[in-house]
Amino acid sequence: MTINWQILLPLSGLCVPLQNTRRRVALGERPSIMTEKMVSPELFRPPVDFPDMPYDHLLRQAAERHPDRVAIVYRQMSLTYREVVAMVNCIANGLRDLGLRKGDCLCIYTKNCPEYPLTFIAAASLGIVVSPIPPAYKDYEIRQQLEHMEAKAILVQRELAPILKRAIAQKRYPDLQCVLITGEQIPTEFPNAIPLARLLREQSPRFHAPVEISPDDLLAVPYSSGTTNLPKGIRLTHRNLVSNHLQFISAMSLDTNDVALLFPPLTHSYGIMLTGSFLACGGTQVLMERFELMRSLELSAQYGVTYYFAVPSVVQFLANAPVDFSKLNSVKYIFSGALPLNAEKARELQKNAGVQVVQGYGLTEASPLTHCPPREKAFQRLASVGLPVHNSRHKIVDLKTGEHELPRGEIGELLVSGPQVMQGYWKAPEETERVLRNGWLYTGDVGYIDADGYTYIIDRKQDMIKYKGIDVAPAELEHLLLEHLAIIDAAVIGIPDEEAGELIKAFVVSAQELEVTAEEILTFANERLTGSKRLHAVEFLDSLPKTASGKILRRELKEREQTLR
Repeated sequence: MTINWQILLPLSGLCVPLQNTRRRVALGERPSIMTEKMVSPELFRPPVDFPDMPYDHLLRQAAERHPDRVAIVYRQMSLTYREVVAMVNCIANGLRDLGLRKGDCLCIYTKNCPEYPLTFIAAASLGIVVSPIPPAYKDYEIRQQLEHMEAKAILVQRELAPILKRAIAQKRYPDLQCVLITGEQIPTEFPNAIPLARLLREQSPRFHAPVEISPDDLLAVPYSSGTTNLPKGIRLTHRNLVSNHLQFISAMSLDTNDVALLFPPLTHSYGIMLTGSFLACGGTQVLMERFELMRSLELSAQYGVTYYFAVPSVVQFLANAPVDFSKLNSVKYIFSGALPLNAEKARELQKNAGVQVVQGYGLTEASPLTHCPPREKAFQRLASVGLPVHNSRHKIVDLKTGEHELPRGEIGELLVSGPQVMQGYWKAPEETERVLRNGWLYTGDVGYIDADGYTYIIDRKQDMIKYKGIDVAPAELEHLLLEHLAIIDAAVIGIPDEEAGELIKAFVVSAQELEVTAEEILTFANERLTGSKRLHAVEFLDSLPKTASGKILRRELKEREQTLR
């Protein structure tokens, strides 16, 4: 056994440094049987004394230490930490003058732009509750969230104003007192809108009359993707998000020298974690409104990006892309989140680009991060999401009752606990009681923990297919299908069958330049699968229904099947 001692968090004053004990383990990606006394996974990341503080203090402390360091890069604009804090203060003072008070709800409906984190932190300074609206949302979804949250105000990006106008035109929202707009120009759709630029120009850059905020005060209510049911508002406190940002910083050893490329939506919990964490650690974030391959490479080279944050579909795209990866020379890690990663594609990308690929795991109900791999290559398992982050615990329970803890290597539902776990769902006490039980969050994700404490995610519990009583994970079959050269995207669902319970059907998107038939795909897959996992049907689609974060909407595929029957 080799012991390594290190300081856990490179941020003076943010936590108490503790000694970190690690045990060398053999690489592997399959469940292993414990044949020796194992070291508890908590020893990999021991408890850390994270401070209880209002959310905005993370930025303010970073700005005190590094006022002239670049915090945010967007298009041709760079903002230092000194400028970011001044802008946050202007917006906070303006929100107060507009009548917004602690506990009121402010929705933010923007693409990736500086106004998003600036307004988020300004609202947090006043104890205002922020509810982000994904820019991909349609009219009905926008209306539902505004009404459900009883929003008092909304910040909308100028380009999205026509969509917002169309969404709320059919109904009055008596709680909605003001519309804020990015930029200087007032849109014709909202003649009474207040330009955010006016607040920045007219308000004081000093924060007046700070509000008393408890760590347990509500901070944000992002909505779940609704992949299996209707979207639910998730109540996250100042403690939840402060803890999770520091958990991420500590797990990945982020510091002021790190530069992040951020194109995952900031309105998603993954994006909230990334933008907030890099402002907290004193690093630099380069914002992109959307993923563009060549632009992402150019920005990486231009700004010396060290962390390239992605989702699995981008990892797959990069692995297959015939591009010059020398532009990623400064990148230390390509970090994948939001969905399970295809390990083969990750290996291919590592080989082609010479950059280490890692994946983390979490869910919006946990702010979102719960698992992250150790940074050292010797500990990396590409198929694993890693170990619990500091101050977090995990276990696997049986799928049927959720009451019996399973031994290492056995498949069941993953449960997590920690300071980042939500307070519950917004206006949904029954749903809250269903997933928060005895101090544990029932994630709804199916997986296992290997002998060394590493976690592997197989699929969503609700998505599991029952073929003749045997559980089949759609994600496993989707990863296999993506190994076919002609398939660029795939989704698998169960379709009702009287004899088998459910049969397995695949929906695939094929590359236009490569011809392939359903029979060829069935042969390719079934030659590699056991009988219970064999595909029974294949259908070609132009695209798959997905959420803004890239999750497959299997519910829509199932509804489509029912309509055609």
